[in-house]
Amino acid sequence: CFMDEMYPTYEEGLTLDRIDVNGGYSKENCRWVDMGVQGHNRRPYEGCSSTYTGVAACGDNWNTYINFQKKRCYLHVWTDEQDAAKAYDDASEALYGDRPNKTEAKEDMIKEKVLKKLRSKGFIR
Repeated sequence: CFMDEMYPTYEEGLTLDRIDVNGGYSKENCRWVDMGVQGHNRRPYEGCSSTYTGVAACGDNWNTYINFQKKRCYLHVWTDEQDAAKAYDDASEALYGDRPNKTEAKEDMIKEKVLKKLRSKGFIR
């Protein structure tokens, strides 16, 4: 029944993705996406040094990166893990329209720095 519900929205080259990766397979929680979005929408790696997606320990600091269209963009190294999570979410919102780490969306120096980096790498205009 599930595939019967999902099939009418299928398009060639797309894969089935759960919007909430911890949720079940239901019409409300699934969508058809390309492999770039599929790779972006994931849990933090098991055993990772941070509980946040896109954030990794780098000595006493926190490094942030995001993948887009088969390219990786290192955003910045932060002294605060929550700042790093917000930076990832700011980049994710600009590229994918979501905030996986559920940080607050606000205009600040973090967002300004992230958007400048994404522009310099040609990820956004």
